[in-house]
Amino acid sequence: MALLLTEGDELVVYLAPWERVGRRSCVRVARENVRHTELAVRPLAALRGLRFGIVIPGVFVAATLVRRSGRDFAVVYRGRPAVIVHLENERYERLIISQPDLVTTGAPALDPALAPAPA
Repeated sequence: MALLLTEGDELVVYLAPWERVGRRSCVRVARENVRHTELAVRPLAALRGLRFGIVIPGVFVAATLVRRSGRDFAVVYRGRPAVIVHLENERYERLIISQPDLVTTGAPALDPALAPAPA
C-alpha cells in the first residue's frame, strides 16, 4: 500500500511494487504547494477523469486521472479511506492516497502542518 510521508520540505508518496505507474517509485511535491487536505471515506467515488494506469473497477486504482481542468494521481483501495491532498503549482491538482492507519486512527498520516482543518 502507498505510504504518504513528509520529508523535509517535501510531501512524498512511496509506492509498493504493484502500484507503480509508469515505472515511478514515488511522487514528490513541495509542501509549500499544498493548499489543504481532506479525508475521503469512500475515495473511489472521488475519482474523476480518464484513468491511465492500473485499474480494477470498483476495487483498486493506481493511476493518473486526466480531465479538462487538470490531472490527479491516485492510489486507492475499496474499503480504505484516503487522504486527498489539494495542490497548486504542481504537475497534479490532487493526490488521492489510501492510507492503512486511517482505518484505526481516523486521522491522516501527516504532520499537523498538513492535517485537515477542523470543521
